[in-house]
Amino acid sequence: MTLHSVTQKDSGVYRCEVSAPADHTNLGEINVTLNVLVPPHTPSCEVPSSVLAGFGVELHCRDKLSVPPATYIWYKDNKALSAPHSPDSPYSVDTGKGTLKFKSVSKADSGHYRCEASNSVGAPKSCVAHQMKVIEYQLSMTTLIAGAVGLFLLILMCCMGVCLCHRRGCCQKKEQKGGSAITYSQPPPPIRNPKNYKHTKSFMI
Repeated sequence: MTLHSVTQKDSGVYRCEVSAPADHTNLGEINVTLNVLVPPHTPSCEVPSSVLAGFGVELHCRDKLSVPPATYIWYKDNKALSAPHSPDSPYSVDTGKGTLKFKSVSKADSGHYRCEASNSVGAPKSCVAHQMKVIEYQLSMTTLIAGAVGLFLLILMCCMGVCLCHRRGCCQKKEQKGGSAITYSQPPPPIRNPKNYKHTKSFMI
């Protein structure tokens, strides 16, 4: 049996049986395992375009088609990022999952990042480099002092306005002019007591 243009779907266990119709003996069978190897494909790379300084970020790289599974190497500005040997390193690399993780990015981490997938079958493949920019928001001491002074003056003016309003009586409710209106309610009808009822003479015509 010859397979032409094999793909990953052709991988599996094939069984071959040998028999002779004229004989009454079982000649046997054999199993053959076929593994179709796939060279690396261009991996998909996920690199954020901008990150705030001081925050953590994770870059992803994945090739789902290569067999055996590919291993990954990250490059920054065409320089390979080796796996750090110190726990104090600002980043960590997982060559099996293809992740590059930063604990806290800084301005020095800005650059062009790309990932390369490789296995033992074919030539390694790399994705297009993506730029990651680290943005820093720097506040000068003068700006901080000016903001604090402005907030203090705003609170002071609000307090003075409230005190002035209390002194002038603006915050008290004004009494309604003309006095309160008098309402009249009709008294309930008198209750008749049967004991006080006097019988009067009746006349028959």
